[in-house]
Formats: sequence, C-alpha cells, structure tokens
Amino acid sequence: MTIVEARPTAAAVFQGSQRTAAAIFLVLGPLFMFLLYIPSAIAQAAAPGQGDAAVAVASPTWTAVAWIVGAPIVPAMIIWSIVVLLMTRPWARIAAWIGCVAMFIQASALATVGGMELLRDVLVQNGMDTATVQQSMDSGITANPAGVVLAIMFFPTEIIGLIAIGIAFWRTKWVPRWIAVLFIVFPFIDFAVNSTKWASVAAFAVFLAASVVLALRVLRDGAPRPAVPEHTV
Repeated sequence: MTIVEARPTAAAVFQGSQRTAAAIFLVLGPLFMFLLYIPSAIAQAAAPGQGDAAVAVASPTWTAVAWIVGAPIVPAMIIWSIVVLLMTRPWARIAAWIGCVAMFIQASALATVGGMELLRDVLVQNGMDTATVQQSMDSGITANPAGVVLAIMFFPTEIIGLIAIGIAFWRTKWVPRWIAVLFIVFPFIDFAVNSTKWASVAAFAVFLAASVVLALRVLRDGAPRPAVPEHTV
C-alpha cells in the first residue's frame, strides 16, 4: 500500500489574541501620523506662507497639540514596521526585512529631527529671533556633516522602506494589490505635498485607510502564510 503524505495547510502568522494586538498596532502609527497634521494645518493657517518657527509663535496652542499627538509616532511606527515584517516575511523575506530595517532607521532619524524641531519651537516661543532660529534649522544643519548623515537616514530610507514593503505586500496572495501600489508610491506623494499641511492630512488619511484594511484582514484571517514555504525570496 502506498502512503501519500498530504502537505499540511500553513497556519496564519497571528493566532487568537495576537490578531487583535497586530490589528491595533497596524492602525496606531498611521492614526497618529494622520492626527498630527490636523493641528499642524490649523496652526499654519495662523501664519500662512511662513516657516515652521513663525507658525509656532503665531499659534502656540495648536503647535503644542501637534507635539502631544506626534510624541508617540516613532515607537508606534516602529511597531507598525515589525508587524508588517511578520505579515510579509513568509511571502517575501528579503523585501520584508529591507522594508523593516529601512523604516526603523527612518523612525530613528525622525526622533532626532522631532527633538530638534521641538527645541526650535521652544526657543522662538521664549523670545529668540525667529529668522535666526529658522535659518539655523534650514542651512546650519544641512551644512554640518552630522546633519548630512541625518538627512541620508531620514529621506532615502522612507523611499526604500515603503517601496520594499509595497513589493512584499504585492507578493502576498491576501493583501489587495491597491495597498501594495499605494505603499510604493506613497513616499513620493508625501514629499510632493509635505509643504501643504492639508494635502498631507489627505495623504495620510489614505495611508491610514490602507492600514485599517490590513488590520481588518488580520482580524479575519490572521495574515495567512503561503502553502509552499519556498515562496519566501
């Protein structure tokens, strides 16, 4: 008698309460990013066409709200990246790791940039010359070798990370293709609209919507693994 061994169906990445935790973390980071730009856009209306330092002086209350909302972004987005890594690694190991590492570096740079911008706002709100502080932020940092390294950590990594994540999602069989395409093009959209706060609100609303769809899929299916383990390149 010939015994045929059936290949077992691969279990999902997240089981039980893990699905709820993963879904929450998929939404939190993008939600904070979306919420950050709303008070930022309101504050900018108080000093239209002015730099961020002048905006901080013209609208200290909304600037403070933006800082409070933005404080959890870095850890939330790092955890978002880890959850995405776990979801996509069984389908596209290399792209998933590139995406996660790049986004971790970008988040680390974001923490540094955020600290400098917070210091800028505190200085101008306490009476330092707005133009001098803004010039130091704009040209002083970029002329410094450490500032150049920070810029490299901050800008290219978002492009590399989200493109890699988009490719990893494309390789899966359960994530809608429009989400994969969105992540691939999103860094270019983000850079294009960054100077217009309400446009950034709209852009991150779409990013948040994609993450909510992913969270709902995880709650439903737990992020299925491929039936063929070799499909991990």
